[in-house]
Amino acid sequence: MFSLIDAAFNGGALATLQIAVRALAIASFSVALGALVVGWWLIPQHGASRPLIGRLQWLSGIATLLALIFFVALWPLVAAQMAGATTLAESVPVLRVVLTGTSFGGLLRLVWGLLALAGMLLLTLLSPLKRVALKELRGGVVALLGMVALLQPLMGHGATVGAGYLLPMTSHVLAASLWIGAIPALALGCIDKAVDSRQLLARFSWLGIACVVVLGLSGLVQTITLVASWHALWQTVYGQLIVVKAVLLGALLMLALINRCYWTPRAAARQRGMLLTMGIEWLLALGVIVIAVGLAAQPPPGIMGEMTH
Repeated sequence: MFSLIDAAFNGGALATLQIAVRALAIASFSVALGALVVGWWLIPQHGASRPLIGRLQWLSGIATLLALIFFVALWPLVAAQMAGATTLAESVPVLRVVLTGTSFGGLLRLVWGLLALAGMLLLTLLSPLKRVALKELRGGVVALLGMVALLQPLMGHGATVGAGYLLPMTSHVLAASLWIGAIPALALGCIDKAVDSRQLLARFSWLGIACVVVLGLSGLVQTITLVASWHALWQTVYGQLIVVKAVLLGALLMLALINRCYWTPRAAARQRGMLLTMGIEWLLALGVIVIAVGLAAQPPPGIMGEMTH
């Protein structure tokens, strides 16, 4: 594990800042997506729940705006990396080239557009026009944020591999975004007295199980193809990050099982314990996102790594 620590320090301040900004961007649009899914499809649609649904729409709007800000901030950081610069000032001459003349820049502009459009649709839903084509607008916003999630692998190793390898990568990111992003929305739902928290958690459990299955299968496929050997799993930075990520995901799964089997039946009587577990789950989820972003910055030792050279 010493090589993992060395890589973190040798990457420099800009590399660390880039990882932090991209992790915050992914966490933000995940929260936006999760809030909409919980608010629109998991909470019973009746008069008493409308204030909570409204709060979740505001949460989604704010998270979408933050995601857009962080993805804009990612631009000069990636430009500095591509130019081999050590400061942001040195990246200024290549900002336009990176944005308009590279595949990453094209994807970044597409992500900006998708997030901006999602934000405008959310504003429409909060206006008097929300009665017009409400279901269609809701589905449109979820689809736009889902597309942002699906584009993330293409902004990393997915840009240099065959189409056959993209399915496990994209499904992995989408499942993680839904699962991780729903945690803050579920916490808000559990403290709202107008909503039956047991019913809400029980409804989410089916979506959570599906996300876990997709995460497990897609993660296994990626590990086999990206790492390729037990030696690489333990002796390379990429493999070590995979191990750390797997441990964090395992801890997340254990907390999710505790919530499902212990806290959900007792949600009304022991709310504090359930919320504490959710808070720990969210912190671990942020750690998983940071590790995932760090993986995108490392060359994989397996077949995908060979294809990138």
